[in-house]
Amino acid sequence: MGAAILVPELDWVAQSVPYYGYMLEAPEPAAVLAGGHCVPVRLPRPGRLVWQNLYSSTQRKGFPEKAAKGRSQSLTLAAMLTDEEPGALEAAFADAPPRMITPIRPLAESLVRSAAAHRTLCDTLRACLACAGNRPGQRPGLKAGKGHVMHCSDPAAGGSGPTDFGLVTCFLLASTSETPRNVRNPPPKSHL
Repeated sequence: MGAAILVPELDWVAQSVPYYGYMLEAPEPAAVLAGGHCVPVRLPRPGRLVWQNLYSSTQRKGFPEKAAKGRSQSLTLAAMLTDEEPGALEAAFADAPPRMITPIRPLAESLVRSAAAHRTLCDTLRACLACAGNRPGQRPGLKAGKGHVMHCSDPAAGGSGPTDFGLVTCFLLASTSETPRNVRNPPPKSHL
């Protein structure tokens, strides 16, 4: 994905992560439970993680299974985010570097088909990825106009049907809300 960087002090090679700065810009406070301790941490905003992960999936060469897994995880988080924090995915998209978004645009219809069970997510994906010709200063994907936002096809009418998005780390779930979630009361399974 990114360039290999030699770290001689550790006798190790690391790999750079493109657009890592975008993903970590304006992190959210969270907590990680470690044994008997609660450790405060700063996590990427979930919307930024979605777009950076989708970008990363387009850059994986020779590992199609990892790219598919990255897209699936991104769609899972995006579906929960559209329910829990409407507008957050669009805001993260508006802040994304254009060069990061360009490789994601060709995936738009594939992503919408994969998310067919979640109409709001489909609308958001189409609104963000469908229009490349925004004026400078205008939020990408949010142009006014008739028919700009299209709805997902209904599985009963021959659409692609529901998709199992997999699981998302509970730390990310906790970071999508201003009010911390009780670990014993996770979000409803309909979000997964």
